[in-house]
Amino acid sequence: IEMARDGGQAMVVALTKVDREDVDVEEARNRIINELMTAGVLCEEVGGDVQVVPVSGVTGEGLDDLVERLLLQAEVMDLRADGTGTGEAVVIDARQEKGLGVVADCIVRWGTVRPGDAFVTGVIGGKIRILNGVDGKPLKEATPSTPVRIIGLKSLPRAGDDLFCVANEKKARDIADRRSIRHTEELTRHAARAAAVAPAPALQITGTAAKNTFMTNTARTKYNKLHGMDQAETEEKIDRIRAPVVLRSDAEGTLAAVRESLMAVAEESSHDIDVDVVSLGVGPVTASDVLLASEADAAIFAFGVRAGDQSVTRSAEREGVRIRHHTVIYSLLDDARKILARHLPPVMVERVAGRANVQAVFEMNVNGTKKGKMAEMIAGCRVESGSLFLDKDGNGTLTNYRVIRKGEIICEEVKAMSIRKFKDEVIEAKNGDECGVGLKGFSEFKEGDIIECFSRESKQMFV
Repeated sequence: IEMARDGGQAMVVALTKVDREDVDVEEARNRIINELMTAGVLCEEVGGDVQVVPVSGVTGEGLDDLVERLLLQAEVMDLRADGTGTGEAVVIDARQEKGLGVVADCIVRWGTVRPGDAFVTGVIGGKIRILNGVDGKPLKEATPSTPVRIIGLKSLPRAGDDLFCVANEKKARDIADRRSIRHTEELTRHAARAAAVAPAPALQITGTAAKNTFMTNTARTKYNKLHGMDQAETEEKIDRIRAPVVLRSDAEGTLAAVRESLMAVAEESSHDIDVDVVSLGVGPVTASDVLLASEADAAIFAFGVRAGDQSVTRSAEREGVRIRHHTVIYSLLDDARKILARHLPPVMVERVAGRANVQAVFEMNVNGTKKGKMAEMIAGCRVESGSLFLDKDGNGTLTNYRVIRKGEIICEEVKAMSIRKFKDEVIEAKNGDECGVGLKGFSEFKEGDIIECFSRESKQMFV
């Protein structure tokens, strides 16, 4: 309020979250109008000129009204851009298009932009070769608020960069060169400051394992300095998993959106996993992307683009790198979750195949007659649930046994020596069967014991 008042700016107040069931819109509106009046802001309802518009970002209620109020305020204030001066625009997005090169989507903000104008945006200087509208039709000129597509850039600008038209290409190159030198100097100063507080990087690091170790140690060192922790504390608190990826997209804005979406997937995961974007860029997948992915053990995600040529595809096949092509963001994120899950350690999942209650204990020798010289203790059981298996369960997974007495495990991880139904040895006793069970290395059965047959298998976790 103070900034608007000091700058002599008009205000329009948006009253948000009016879709909530616990909100009385009229009561909230009147309360906010009174609070604004206390702060010296007079709304239309009390004789002032400040408009209050109830809106909802969830349902869209009031948004059209808000736009109309803003346009009305602009007309009242006679806010108009000068369309006669040198052209200025802002870059909304940029991408590589086959046969055209770099294409920048812009909105003209001031003056008039024409084909053939020299321009500067960021550290890029050039000349507008083609000026098209959003429908792809050529334009002779574009005035303020006109969306345009500019072709003639030598490299990709950043979204949000200003684009200024200048007198000629020489002046554009001079300005771009000066900006580039200044940018390089700033990067050098930044690197020097970072080197002053960070340890010197280790040299001659090769291979995926060595690279991962180096990056982990570097991250831990930085974390120590930030939080004043020693190495032991850091090793306890930082045990995050790094998932390297290479990103390629058809446009600068899309690339940023894909990167942020991947970061969000990792952050929303219940696991300590970090997406490490080792390389990203706009345009087709290149041979250097494939080599980097192979060295870093990274997945390549290509959104809206393909491999540059057949040599890139052959290189990917040779290096064992799969280029994952997508045109729908939801498909890419689902695929990314599977890739991230591969970096998580597998977990052992236990499945109880069956339980039996010991009803009697007796001796039996290996020939099936009682109290022989080579006797073994047999638990006479009734299977209460599932099935007892001699060696492998129905899925082919090896089984083990445990004995539970009064709620406590007294024996675990033992194999079945035999399962008998009457005098016949069987490989499975099903629910409701009466059988005799002998376990290897355990003979101290008691009536009332519970015998559990279980298996364990490795399962991949999900992100």
